[in-house]
Amino acid sequence: MGFRRGYRKAQVTQEARPKKHTPAPAARVFIRLPQEHKARTASPYATLQKLRAELPAEVSAGIKGIQAVPSGLAITLKDDGDSFAYPTVKDRVSKILDGEKVEKEEKWAVYVIPDAPRSYKDYTGDTQQISEQQISTEFKLQTSIQPMKLHWANTQEKVDTGTLIIAVTHDIADKVPNWISLFGARRPIIRKNTRPRIQQCKRCWDYHNERTCTRKRRCRLCGSKEHMETGHIHNGSSAPDCNCPSRCTNCGGPHPADDPGCPIRPYYEGDIIQRKTQAQKEAIRKAQSSAFHTKLMASHCKKASTPGRSVNPGEQTPPAPSPDRGGHNNQADSPMPTPATQW
Repeated sequence: MGFRRGYRKAQVTQEARPKKHTPAPAARVFIRLPQEHKARTASPYATLQKLRAELPAEVSAGIKGIQAVPSGLAITLKDDGDSFAYPTVKDRVSKILDGEKVEKEEKWAVYVIPDAPRSYKDYTGDTQQISEQQISTEFKLQTSIQPMKLHWANTQEKVDTGTLIIAVTHDIADKVPNWISLFGARRPIIRKNTRPRIQQCKRCWDYHNERTCTRKRRCRLCGSKEHMETGHIHNGSSAPDCNCPSRCTNCGGPHPADDPGCPIRPYYEGDIIQRKTQAQKEAIRKAQSSAFHTKLMASHCKKASTPGRSVNPGEQTPPAPSPDRGGHNNQADSPMPTPATQW
């Protein structure tokens, strides 16, 4: 009874914990600057100080920061950007920065048109190259939609076809057709997925950018630091028809570390990447460890190493690996031992 009461208490505590809220991306205002503008050579912080000194206090208080972007500068705002929606404020910022254009960031829907023709033959037999302006005009004639941005995906010359990138505002995205005829060729219009990509490091197999990872490399199949996948082995007896399960370094389950079905893998909620809480990860690792040992006990290698031995369904298995800061096994680098042999 004491165990059940404790289990129920832990269950209530976990359920009562409020769901973590992921804030929406901050609004931004862009300042288009020519290459020779002094704000490009100066530190963005210098521009921030200049704006804070010359803008009204209620406006400057809403500026969170400034960073350099290819087109000039991007001002990150603390609120939704309504304070910069007024023409007088934009005009004042423009005046401070020598009359350069100031515009609020717009959310665009981006589409691709693959294999669009780059040229056509006229009545005289001559080849006419198709400009981006001609495509924009033709697109508007057929769809009644003016693209906010239109360009070729690459600038290779002497290529008959290419991929077009087209952007329109979100409020008219539902009016973009699925197909269009451009200069005699019928082509699909495909909307690009703008959701952030779930990154998985191929060095340690945690879910982060591999370029910044400084951890030791791990085997994709078992999480060991002693060998990589090309030299993957497991400790203990090995049967000729070995079917021992892999072991995920993130959850301890019977699958490789890059399995898209891993229960610890981050997931999407709308367009936002969500991650499991620490309590959820611990519960998952405990369940997946049991699943791994169940599958291991049924493997050919395990049976070969324990001839005539029947497995007790209630036999205790070692606990799931205790994670380090990266969510990996903090104990031995080789997989966990079992009652009769090691994996």
